[in-house]
Amino acid sequence: MDTKREKLLSAKNKSPSGTGDTGPIWKGDNIGLTGKTGAAGETGEAGERGETGETGSTGSTGSTGSTGSAGSAGSAGSAGTPGTPGAPGTPGTPGTPGPPGTPAIPLVAASANLAGNVTMTLANTWYDGPTLALGIGTWLVFATLTVGRVNKDPTLYGARITNGTTHYASTEASNNLQPHVCSLSMISPPIVLAVPTTIKAQGAATVAASTIYAAATSNGSGNNASHIRALRIA
Repeated sequence: MDTKREKLLSAKNKSPSGTGDTGPIWKGDNIGLTGKTGAAGETGEAGERGETGETGSTGSTGSTGSTGSAGSAGSAGSAGTPGTPGAPGTPGTPGTPGPPGTPAIPLVAASANLAGNVTMTLANTWYDGPTLALGIGTWLVFATLTVGRVNKDPTLYGARITNGTTHYASTEASNNLQPHVCSLSMISPPIVLAVPTTIKAQGAATVAASTIYAAATSNGSGNNASHIRALRIA
């Protein structure tokens, strides 16, 4: 029994800080009832920090956040240095020469003057004035007839350039002075001749006995008042 009591007493002396007082011990062979637990004592000082434990495994990656708004555009960069000019291209192949041109035909002129006066005996009848023999080619023909009469009769005069069948140009004039003279000039369109042809200037009058003059009737300067000229252009 003494041994049991000693153990109980020893347990009382070894109780940790904060443990309530042990209830009274009954003398005798029987152990008394355990008393009520006393109020908890103050927390003792914290012990030294233990060693850091091993790092735990990495957690799973979280979901990607939403895209942020676009930033403002940066300013334009400086212009780059001009590049080196490229090498000249290879010259192209010369074109094929064109066919030779048609040789130019030299201009040819022809001229004739009326040698003497021509009396137009009948009225309204064509009489030959100066004439030209023209060769093959294309010709422009110019003609002037000087016509008149010594009597005072109103007269209408006509003139034409013709080959006797085809008439290339014509004109007319009138006068009623006494005496009177008229000058009639003409130019033909281009006349194409396939064979040598005689071209002439002809005159006519509405009154008989009129005249085609070779020279001017006043201050004459030679037999060139009535003439025909021609120029070959092709």
